[in-house]
Amino acid sequence: MDPIGTDGIGTTTSGSIRTSDLYEAAYYLSEGFLPEAVTCRKLNRKVLCDFHFTGSGLDKRQINFLTN
Repeated sequence: MDPIGTDGIGTTTSGSIRTSDLYEAAYYLSEGFLPEAVTCRKLNRKVLCDFHFTGSGLDKRQINFLTN
């Protein structure tokens, strides 16, 4: 998978979300979604990991996370 930008949050396709925000990833985990993949890369001498989630209803969970 290609790395996303450095903004921390990204949506790839309907029902598929990529995020490097650990709080957002933890929220999806607490809602029962398991990451399909985790990719890491170096950015400014640090390691940034992207969590890739897919599933039915994930878009609603993302809206809930971003509005609360």
